[in-house]
Amino acid sequence: MKLKSKKGESIVEALVAMLIISTCFVMMSTGVVSAAKVNKAAKDTKTDLNTADIKTSYSSTVTITHADHSSSTVSVTEYETNSEYYYYE
Repeated sequence: MKLKSKKGESIVEALVAMLIISTCFVMMSTGVVSAAKVNKAAKDTKTDLNTADIKTSYSSTVTITHADHSSSTVSVTEYETNSEYYYYE
């Protein structure tokens, strides 16, 4: 063992180092594959507003308070789709 010898790395130390490196590589590659699957699922989710998919819609007003304590009122239309997405116009 290296504790008694000053010549260099022992075969056991080299094998342990290779085991640690290969374990890290496997864990990292699994994480990359999982992230790619999640990104693909997020891109494939359809989130644009389709008028045939609208379940309810109604108009209302929203009051916005600004940093200088002034306020303004905006008219908005809220749409809820059958897949429970909410859109504001």
